[in-house]
Amino acid sequence: MWFFSLLVFASIIWLLWVINQNTEEALNKQTAIHAELVKLNKHMETMSQPPTQLLDMPQTLVRPSKTTESNETKRININSASIEELTSLQGIGKSTAQKIIDARPFSNITALAEVQGVSQDLLDKISSELEC
Repeated sequence: MWFFSLLVFASIIWLLWVINQNTEEALNKQTAIHAELVKLNKHMETMSQPPTQLLDMPQTLVRPSKTTESNETKRININSASIEELTSLQGIGKSTAQKIIDARPFSNITALAEVQGVSQDLLDKISSELEC
């Protein structure tokens, strides 16, 4: 009987030791995860803030890309414009822009009407935005 009591007592001690080891290991993992989450949160906070260089700049230096020094819209040179610049024009798609690029050079803006896909009406609408 005393042997059985000793065996139960030893089993309980062993079980408590195992629980303690597992709890300590889990706590260490949770601590490491918490530290990583804190780092990630700080990183996310810095990424969500606007760059301070833009905040410190005078507002006159921060301009939309479509404007020039005067209040006129930027003119697009049909002999040197990229496909992205040409497609920014109303009524010009990628295929028409590529046809314009392939037909270069142009001596004047009205010669653009000879390109397939550019009608005279379209040319009248966008000619104020173009230069040669």
